[in-house]
Amino acid sequence: NQAWKNNFLPIIVGGAGFYHLQLFNNNPDPYVKPNSEIRKKAEKLDVEQLQNWLKKENSNKFNKMNQSDQNNPRRLVRAIEVTKACKKLNDRIKNRPKFKAPKYYSVLGLKLPLDALEKNIKKRVMERFTHGAIPELKNLLTLKLDNNSAAMTATGVTKLINYLNNEASSSTTIQAWTQTEMQYAKRQITGWKKRKKIDWFNSVEDNFQQLVYQKIITELKL
Repeated sequence: NQAWKNNFLPIIVGGAGFYHLQLFNNNPDPYVKPNSEIRKKAEKLDVEQLQNWLKKENSNKFNKMNQSDQNNPRRLVRAIEVTKACKKLNDRIKNRPKFKAPKYYSVLGLKLPLDALEKNIKKRVMERFTHGAIPELKNLLTLKLDNNSAAMTATGVTKLINYLNNEASSSTTIQAWTQTEMQYAKRQITGWKKRKKIDWFNSVEDNFQQLVYQKIITELKL
């Protein structure tokens, strides 16, 4: 709003799909504040117990979560918090910041064929594995964090721990880590496919930058 008021054009680049969704839908759930009582209780529970807790509170919400989120302690705890705070529809919108989505906007997306995407992911995983991931994980393990903490549930951590414990070779570890990253990327793609009003450009095409440029010029009517 401040940008438009000063006759500037807001341009948002990058960021998670959920962040972009918030810009245009303003789901009230993120305005639910953390519940220290729930989080303290959750620290003593394993994933299965958290799943049962959420099912008891809101089985429909649990069933709508994808398999990854259903097994993610942080996502489960957050779902419980939101459910507890939003028993009524009124509670979901009460006291949230006023928000007016823009009437006119454009969303431009870059996509890759799955084989090219997997190639990029494997290259990135290889670079991480050989340039710092191992010593970084060793430093992380000295902190003796809870297994349900955000750092310990990050993508690739369990694969690297298996490697450090001599339970997997370097090649097996890289392959498993790549597969996990690829699965995550596919879930992101699925999420984006549900979004409307996105102009997609294939970033492996030689002239994709020119096509994006022309789209922007057309939208701005320059």
